[in-house]
Amino acid sequence: MQDDPKDIANSPDNEFANYLLIFMNLLWIFGVLWSTWGIVAVIIMGLALNHVISRIAFQKAQDDGADVPPDLSP
Repeated sequence: MQDDPKDIANSPDNEFANYLLIFMNLLWIFGVLWSTWGIVAVIIMGLALNHVISRIAFQKAQDDGADVPPDLSP
């Protein structure tokens, strides 16, 4: 079954709900990490997550053929 373009255009914007769910999931995951191994584990996990997101942004910028800003270069 193919999607009707009218259905896609009329679909609700769930961007805020997605960001809220990501925030809530990170909050409880970091809370469990903190209570289990301490704040150092949370800091290391946050830095690792930041690095992964930066690498994804860098790769996406390269794939799009755009000039890569200096703050995204590895």
